[in-house]
Amino acid sequence: MKKRHVLAVLLMVLSSAGCSHMSLQNAPESEPETRIDTDELYFLYPQLLVLQEKYDNAEAYFYLGDLRSSYYQSEQLIADIDEMQSISHAPYVCEHLYLLEERTLSLMATATREETERDWNAHMRAVMDSIAVNHVVEEEIDVVLNWRTQHWIDYFTGKGRRHFIRWLDRVEQYRDIIEPILVENELPRDLIFLAVIESGLNLNARSNVQATGPWQFMAGTGRLFGLRMNWWIDERKDIVASTYAAAHYLKHLHGLFGSWPLALAAYNSGEYRVAYAISKQKTEDYWRLDLPSQTRWFVPKFMAALEIGRNPEKYGFGTPAGD
Repeated sequence: MKKRHVLAVLLMVLSSAGCSHMSLQNAPESEPETRIDTDELYFLYPQLLVLQEKYDNAEAYFYLGDLRSSYYQSEQLIADIDEMQSISHAPYVCEHLYLLEERTLSLMATATREETERDWNAHMRAVMDSIAVNHVVEEEIDVVLNWRTQHWIDYFTGKGRRHFIRWLDRVEQYRDIIEPILVENELPRDLIFLAVIESGLNLNARSNVQATGPWQFMAGTGRLFGLRMNWWIDERKDIVASTYAAAHYLKHLHGLFGSWPLALAAYNSGEYRVAYAISKQKTEDYWRLDLPSQTRWFVPKFMAALEIGRNPEKYGFGTPAGD
C-alpha cells in the first residue's frame, strides 16, 4: 500500500499536461524508474479498467459475428476515451488512452470492412442463386474449337509436345483412380483433363501462389472441401482425397452455373468473379464474357487438352504408356 501511495503522489505531480492535443508519438516519455505496470495503473485509475472492459465487450461482439453491436460499442468507447483525454492526466494515463483509442479505431475499421464484405457476399449469393435456376445439366463436355482452342492445340502438338506426351502417360497411370470418382459423383470422365492442365497430374505440383497438388487447391478451398493440411500431411497431394474434393467442388460449380465452360472458369478464378461478370455483362455465354486474361485462356486450354486426349492419334501422339 505504501508503494501505491508513493506512485499516486508521483502521478499527481506528473499530471500537469493533458491528453487532448497530443499524439501517441508526441506523448511525454516517462522516466524508467517511475514506470508502473497495468495492474498498478488500474488501481490508481479504475476508470481505465472500465474502458478496457468496454473494449473487451466490443471485441467479443466482433468475434461473435455481431458487427453492428461491435461498431456501436466501439463508437461509444471512443466518446468515453475522448472525454477522459480532455481531463489533465499523468503521461502514463495519456499513453494508455492513446493505445486503447488506436485499438478501438482499428476494431471499428475492421468491423466496417467485414460488414461491407458480408453485404457483398450476400448480394453475390443472390446473383449466383438466380444463375443456377432452370439450368440444363450436360452429360459430357462439348469441345469448342475456335482460335483460342487452336492456339493451345498448336502449342501442345508443337513446343509443348514433350510435356503433353508425359501428361498423357500420367492420364493412363491415374485414369483408373480418377474416373471412377468422377462417375461416382455423376461428373463427366473428361474432367480428368482439368487436372492435366492444372498440374500435368503431378502430385507434388505447387504454383507461385501456393496452389498445390494435381487439382491445384489453395489451402482455404481445400479445407472447405474436406482436405487435411498440417505439419504431417497435405491431402491436396493425395490423388484419391484431392480428386474427391475436386469432384465435390466441380459438382457445386456446375450446379451453380449450369455449363462446363462457366464452371471451369469459376474453378480457375472463383465463382464470385464469374458470377459478377455474368451479372454485370448480362450474358451467360463464357465465350462472350470479359474475364481476366488467365481465365479467358484457361477454358480453351482445357478444350485443347480434351480434344487431343480424345483423339491422340489424330494429333500424332502414340498410345500412352503410363509412367
